[in-house]
Amino acid sequence: MRHGIFSLKLDGVEIQGKGEFTLNPGVPKNTAIMATNSKVAGTASEPQPPTIKGAMTIQDDTDIALIAQTKDATFMVQFDDGQTWILTNATYMEDGDLKTNEGEFQLGFYGTNLTELI
Repeated sequence: MRHGIFSLKLDGVEIQGKGEFTLNPGVPKNTAIMATNSKVAGTASEPQPPTIKGAMTIQDDTDIALIAQTKDATFMVQFDDGQTWILTNATYMEDGDLKTNEGEFQLGFYGTNLTELI
């Protein structure tokens, strides 16, 4: 899946995304369990919540504090071909850092479900 143009909405309000975004539908993270003889002895599986991560460009009317306090929101990513993903019960998960040079603010949300609208 390749998409260069997409739009972001947080509870229906468009956000100016910047660069690349990562969507994770909540697949388990698997890690190898290594034995003392350097062979794989098994696999440890750790659950992960569904997430959407990226960055946004701050606009004059952007309320950073409001975004950083987001809980139980709906986050939508819609690509130029119409493919749309919805993260429900989204909660902000980043540190809230703002990079001053380009006005960049890190976005990261976890939720209860990341589904593609068909």
